[in-house]
Amino acid sequence: MPFVHAADTEQVLDAYAGAFVASPHGIPSRFRNGAHEFFEQLDWFRREDCERLPEELAWARRECPVVPSGFDGGQYVVTRYDDLRTVGEHPEIFSSTTPGVQHVPVALPPLDLDPPLHRDFRQFLNPYFSRSFLSRYLPRMRELADSLIDGVIDRGRLEFVSEFAIPFTAGSLARVVIDDDDPDRMERAVQAVTGVATGDPSAFERVAGAAAEILSERSAGPAGHDDVLQSLITARVGEGRPLTLDEQLGVVTVLLLGGLDTTRGAIAHIGRFLAQLPGFEQRLRRPEWVRRDLEEILRHASTVSVMGRTVVEATQMQAVVVPKVNARWELQSVGRPEAGPNQVLVRVHACAICGTDVWMANGTLSFREFPLVLGHEGVGEVVAVGAGVTQRKIGDRVGIPMVQKRCGKCDFCREQHPNSFVTAANCAAPILTGVNVDGAHAEYIAADVDGTVLLPDAVPYELAAPTLCAGFTVWAGLRRAEVKPSGRVAVVGIGGLGHLAIQYAKAAGYHVTAVTHSLGKRDLARQLGADEVVTDGAGLKAAGGADLIMHTSSNHAAVAGAMEGLRPWGKVVMMGIATDEMTLPALPLVSHSYQIIGSAHNGFEYLAEALDFVARGAVTPMIEVFTKERVAEAYEKAANGDIRFKAVVTY
Repeated sequence: MPFVHAADTEQVLDAYAGAFVASPHGIPSRFRNGAHEFFEQLDWFRREDCERLPEELAWARRECPVVPSGFDGGQYVVTRYDDLRTVGEHPEIFSSTTPGVQHVPVALPPLDLDPPLHRDFRQFLNPYFSRSFLSRYLPRMRELADSLIDGVIDRGRLEFVSEFAIPFTAGSLARVVIDDDDPDRMERAVQAVTGVATGDPSAFERVAGAAAEILSERSAGPAGHDDVLQSLITARVGEGRPLTLDEQLGVVTVLLLGGLDTTRGAIAHIGRFLAQLPGFEQRLRRPEWVRRDLEEILRHASTVSVMGRTVVEATQMQAVVVPKVNARWELQSVGRPEAGPNQVLVRVHACAICGTDVWMANGTLSFREFPLVLGHEGVGEVVAVGAGVTQRKIGDRVGIPMVQKRCGKCDFCREQHPNSFVTAANCAAPILTGVNVDGAHAEYIAADVDGTVLLPDAVPYELAAPTLCAGFTVWAGLRRAEVKPSGRVAVVGIGGLGHLAIQYAKAAGYHVTAVTHSLGKRDLARQLGADEVVTDGAGLKAAGGADLIMHTSSNHAAVAGAMEGLRPWGKVVMMGIATDEMTLPALPLVSHSYQIIGSAHNGFEYLAEALDFVARGAVTPMIEVFTKERVAEAYEKAANGDIRFKAVVTY
């Protein structure tokens, strides 16, 4: 029954059938009682454990198809066929580095090799274990079998394993693997291989010594042999290199160790069937038994019941989970996503907390059922690309904004609009990061490649994260308003959006007035670049008015009041989301020809421009950085308005 080793306690295996996810802090408490204690204390070499194993594996298949074991520093026993196929088909995650039930101090090629090197070794070895090639050794094998039987026939009985299966297997393998013309050296090799089969600790050294001696002689002489040892000299692997001596001796070890174990076991099973099944001998004497019945025996009583794999890439990750409405944000171990077709897998380095995250967590906004993994201001590094991806490569620094992908099929999508909040609101089935699919408050996220943007190298991840939404929002709104170059801009609300709006407007060359009732933010507004700071619309009018009011507040009443200072033909661009109703003065709206503009990101080209301002140092988001272990604290401070001005969580 295959198992996997955990290469690191943080890298744990999840059950693909969904029945078990291991804790990175050890074996979960729910597996510490009853039948599962067997696996925690399992010793693959303890006889009573082996006798009990079939019953416990049946329990595991029903209740816990990937079950933890404490053997050899920690393993996970995989029991179901579909999961075994997943392990076998993904050597990039489940490596053959440790192919047995425990670590060994010597190399065991090709068993401990992964593709493509594994294929190179198998390619040159396979011909020497074909039925046609091995037929050359049949006469000597028959002689050996006759000799062993002659030695016990007068007794009328024998201990089948020790007196036949082991010496026959050892003698046959020694001839196949170490086929030497020197009879004395060949006899020593046979004795050494027999010692390996009977557990002699010094036997491996004697086998390796004999093999090394023959390899050395053949390497120095002409290539006059066609056998296993000669193939180790002439073979080329990888980029065309020869095998090292360690690799050559490792192959010899594998062929002898693996061959002894499997062939001895197969012969022992055949002997048992001969003793227990009347008529079985007659079947074995039929010409077709080798091609049909022997394969059936090996399937019924396999001599390879366990194989090992080492987890070399995490199949789990830590993500921030909101379990229910108004619940504390929790760091949990969850399954790590994979990059599907046209997707990239991003190792998240930072993700900011947006006001919409807070509203989804407290139930003000609802787009899907809890539990939630939020976050649409994630940035990180591409670590894998899916089929068909050409726009990104491994190592690219990218951001994942909210609007990841439109459906491409509905009436709205047929009009080919750019990705924006308008797409989110009008597409029949959009994919929205952290809204209707899991977001970037996690160590990894898989995202559609067209829903990613490249980050300038000069922008640190911690500053890029809030730019993906807050910076994007205010710069896109400023661009959409199309204010004349000599225009005057007022920013209402100095918070997560407003502190960036002041900087972007100033960097674009506008005269900037900050409108805030908070005395504590007046000096800060000037530091950010505001030319004037006022408290209301009357103050704005007295300061010269504004051609554009950037509404970044979460209070609509504030912007309605500020419109007293809006100049004729002025514009109000709406960016702040608020829950109160907005009442506008109808007469001034008409008589001064005001425009009220909604702005919703408006396309990734504006995000690229927003990031460029940050790269040049013209705009700097004000952030407070939290490690992922402090995410609950970050959320509480953001929800209570205690952050100046953006909470950024690092992963």
